[in-house]
Amino acid sequence: MRKIADLDSIIEKAREYAISEILEYGTPAIEGFELSNQKGAQIAGKLGADKQAVLLGTIFMDLKLGECMREGKLGQHVERSANAARKFLEENGVDPKTVEKIVGCVLNHHGAEKFPSLEAELR
Repeated sequence: MRKIADLDSIIEKAREYAISEILEYGTPAIEGFELSNQKGAQIAGKLGADKQAVLLGTIFMDLKLGECMREGKLGQHVERSANAARKFLEENGVDPKTVEKIVGCVLNHHGAEKFPSLEAELR
């Protein structure tokens, strides 16, 4: 049985992964990436949302943006980012319920008529 990972260490690994993508593809801007993380965490704290899920959602929401832009497939960045997030989280032992909450953040980061969670609304 796989050990359930500590989300704080997962957040750090996810940040490293996202920054490596930013450095490789040149987008999104690192300042925007950092600001999204900071503001997401701040708002999550004020509203009593799962701060770790919001942080991971903001880390992963544009993970594949640069790759898709380079390939001329911008419209696929949400789906590719969500798929990459799911794979990363599952490989790192994150429990299925938390994986779904984070992937919901990624899938809905451009808005939704009805958000699947408070965390998805805050991403």
